[in-house]
Amino acid sequence: MSSYSFNGGQQYVAHPTWLSPQPFKRSLENLEVTDPILNFEVIPGMGGTYTFYALLVQEGTNPSIDGFSVQRSNLAIISTTLAD
Repeated sequence: MSSYSFNGGQQYVAHPTWLSPQPFKRSLENLEVTDPILNFEVIPGMGGTYTFYALLVQEGTNPSIDGFSVQRSNLAIISTTLAD
């Protein structure tokens, strides 16, 4: 068995028969961070729930015309509500 000391003097033991990785840290600091992506005013009467779809496709192709064989990623779907 070998003993290692890292920042703060905490001891971690490495054993050659361990088959799975052992944690370096037992927990991480939780942060709640929000960053604005879009910043605009909604025209009165245009509020509501909107659904956005995204798909990577082969360059120069259109899945509506060429079919989904040109698809290069999973389909991403997200809904958001815009208020008047």
